[in-house]
Amino acid sequence: MKEPNKEKLSKATPTALRVVIKIIESWSCSRSQMSIILAIPRSTLSRYIKTPEKASLSRDQQTRLSYILNIYQLIRLIFNNQVNIDNFMFLKNYNSEFNGRRPVDLLLEGSIENMRDTYRHIENLVYGR
Repeated sequence: MKEPNKEKLSKATPTALRVVIKIIESWSCSRSQMSIILAIPRSTLSRYIKTPEKASLSRDQQTRLSYILNIYQLIRLIFNNQVNIDNFMFLKNYNSEFNGRRPVDLLLEGSIENMRDTYRHIENLVYGR
């Protein structure tokens, strides 16, 4: 698979950022939590929320957007009602991967590895791998 060039990424970033912000807001995350999840300083995040077309995101931050979009898509495969889709990340999960933790707790630790692991854990719930 060919990796997208910088120009394509910069054009996709504002749209992806808008969607991801709506997703994270639908999970009832605070701006502070959103800042941690996206690894964007809170003041910068406030500017990006107002004018996403001016966002200049690092590769790490773009990867985080991608993980959130993919996590959300997986959650939509698990549930068919919006309440469950919106609440899933804040509910304690007793599957072996989460061990009673809320999926959002992993994201709030701030590491990209935890985002990847959260994605994989939810993917395992969907596909039973």
